[in-house]
Amino acid sequence: MLKNKLKQLVSTVLTLLQIFTAFSCNATNIAPQNSKKVQLSAVKTAETVAKEESNESEMQSTEPKINESVNLEQDKLTPKDGEPTIIDQGTCGATPNDNVNWVLYSNGLLTISGSGAMTDYKFDQYAPWYANEKSLTSASIESGVTSIGVFSFSNCESLESVTISNSVTSIGAWAFNGCESLESLTIPNSVTSIGNQAFNCSALISITIPDSVTSIGRGIFFSCDALESVTIGNGITSIERDTFFSCDYLSSVTIPDSVTSIGDGAFSCCYYGLKSITIPDSVTSIGDEAFSYCRTLKSITIPDSVTSIGDEVFLGCELLKSVNFYGTQQPTDTGVNIFKECPTELKINVPTMYEGFEFCGKSISDADKNLFVYTIEYNGLEDAQIVANRERYNEFTSTFTLNNPTKNGYRFIGWTGSNGTTPQTTVTVPKGSTEDKTFTANWSKIYSITYDLAGGSLAPEESNPKEYITEEEIILKSPIRNGYRFMGWTGSNGTTPQMTVTIPKGSTEDKTFTANWSKIYSITYDLAGGSLASEESNPKEYITEEEITLKNPTRDGYDFAGWTGTGLNGETKNVTISKGSTGDRKYTANWKSTEKSNVGIYVGSTVGGLVVIAVITVVTIFTCKHFNIGPFRNKESSSIEI
Repeated sequence: MLKNKLKQLVSTVLTLLQIFTAFSCNATNIAPQNSKKVQLSAVKTAETVAKEESNESEMQSTEPKINESVNLEQDKLTPKDGEPTIIDQGTCGATPNDNVNWVLYSNGLLTISGSGAMTDYKFDQYAPWYANEKSLTSASIESGVTSIGVFSFSNCESLESVTISNSVTSIGAWAFNGCESLESLTIPNSVTSIGNQAFNCSALISITIPDSVTSIGRGIFFSCDALESVTIGNGITSIERDTFFSCDYLSSVTIPDSVTSIGDGAFSCCYYGLKSITIPDSVTSIGDEAFSYCRTLKSITIPDSVTSIGDEVFLGCELLKSVNFYGTQQPTDTGVNIFKECPTELKINVPTMYEGFEFCGKSISDADKNLFVYTIEYNGLEDAQIVANRERYNEFTSTFTLNNPTKNGYRFIGWTGSNGTTPQTTVTVPKGSTEDKTFTANWSKIYSITYDLAGGSLAPEESNPKEYITEEEIILKSPIRNGYRFMGWTGSNGTTPQMTVTIPKGSTEDKTFTANWSKIYSITYDLAGGSLASEESNPKEYITEEEITLKNPTRDGYDFAGWTGTGLNGETKNVTISKGSTGDRKYTANWKSTEKSNVGIYVGSTVGGLVVIAVITVVTIFTCKHFNIGPFRNKESSSIEI
């Protein structure tokens, strides 16, 4: 009843306001749009009041839980233009010097921002945003943050996506443990280490570990049930214990040539996806139970590089039918029960030259010695210092490059043989190659080059070789020396200095070269207001081996009278510094004016008088053109022209 009366009252007031506003606009010619401001500031309608009462009731019943240790500004909690509200926020830096903050928004986004490392949390001390983990669906680790702390997102079951900036260098242990909704994750190439069981994510499907990562902890993909494919970067040298334990559907793993060991239980209990695997020939050891209970594993290739195989490595591999081992003899360190609970028809294939009739407890017949292993023969290595190279390989051997030998007094110029007749310093045998191969090392005698720079030196970025071989051409670089000019090399090239010296291909014998110099003397000029033509110049320095003739300057209004200075007697127009001269020199230009000067003396007329000139004073230097003096009578003026 009260609401209806209030509604009628408000409606009546609004009607009166509209009539009054229209009347006012017509009476005073005010623009009608001003009436909008009146309407907008009018009292709320009953409908608006009812709606606000309803919203207020809902806000009271669903009010978010705010961290009491953080003071939030009220306006941040109020939506603006559809923006998400802040549910909670705080700090999460590892130390007081790490300025790292977190904010959780109503749309499920958690941002970690600032600079420095995140806090490492504990098993019984969850991260502060975990209190709202049901609302947390995405996370952004922003630029400036350098680490993702231990247990940071542990058991955040609703977390679906994570963006990690390339400022992050480490991912802590159990960082994403139990994130059941996380299907994919991109690890930036700034990350160098990943801690134990960092990704126990049952929904994770695929992941790539970048080459920047050099250290991974134990079980980093422990029980990632949905994980199908993994690419391991070249920075990893060891697949640690339980790395892929219980990854039920793992079907594809790329193990790089950088890996040297496979840890205990590394692929244990990969039940349904792993059907075959090739171990790179960089691996030397396989740990206990490394492939145990891989129930769909049918075949595996073990390279001849493996020297240690642990206990029960293939325990319970129910479908394992074929093991290819490419070594010529059994590994030196083998465990027990390596093929326990494997099919009785399991066949061990070994090379034709395999020594003995047993491999890791399994009998081998002559028929089992059926793998082709190819040999590599090396020649030309007499007196050489040899770096070990492969002597055998097979079609599954990873691509490898020959190591180059060294030899005292000789330079290795390349291999010839199976790679061709032109020596090559880089020879690679690609994976899948077949046939026996032969390689011959080629050498060239080294000859020495010695230099006497006679006080000079080469520019910092330049150098001349100290040795050469007959197959190469060498052009010597010229040295420099303060106060001297380089005149050329003498020595093995002859006694006449040469600015450009080349040691041509086919040369032999040791070489010696000496730098030749000439002292530089300075020449300074005082042109006394004159100048040389724009295309001309006089040298500012000279050496005793050269002859120099000075160019003469010019000056407006003057004639060049000649040079005076070092070694000259009076003004000299033709000056030559002859060969053999020494010492610094200084020359001054001298000038004579070409301007005509007139001096007039005017005297007033004297009746019947005779003009007598007593003194004439001339201030300027001049050249006489004519000089007339005459007595004048009955004239108004008389003059003397000079």
